[in-house]
Amino acid sequence: MSYEKQESEQLDNIERKRESEEGELLGMENFDELFNKIPEEGIEGITNKRSYSKENLIEMINAVRRGEKDIRYITGKKGLRTIVKELLEKDPIKSELSKSESFDELFDKIPGELQGDGNEELVTYEKDELIRDIEAIRSGEKDLDSIPNTEGLKDTVKKLLDLEKDLK
Repeated sequence: MSYEKQESEQLDNIERKRESEEGELLGMENFDELFNKIPEEGIEGITNKRSYSKENLIEMINAVRRGEKDIRYITGKKGLRTIVKELLEKDPIKSELSKSESFDELFDKIPGELQGDGNEELVTYEKDELIRDIEAIRSGEKDLDSIPNTEGLKDTVKKLLDLEKDLK
């Protein structure tokens, strides 16, 4: 066997192993099934090589489901981040913010600080800053993309804007 062919087969085997490891958790139908499938020994992170226990992974996934943490908080190893994204579309947990039926109620429920997506990193938003931004969105000075969707904030503001528009 030629050296090039042997090297090519080795690379193919490495690629197949990587794909199976990365996609090991894909195909789950719901969060209970996913939680049962997470290995008892947990999963090692991709970039930081930190080991995450099964219990810790479940806590992290539920924090993302509640909107308390960004999806990037979940390791991508074994396809975990991908399947969490897919399952979130089917079965989100409603946060306290998303239960708000008025802007006053929403403003009361916004925590002192809220972490959300920046351009390339997580950003901490202060409550007063978020309220000012939401008021600016209501008046048309800013668009909806100026606030994060952490804890369903952006979706809730959109829902409340639609309610206000329907009342006019």
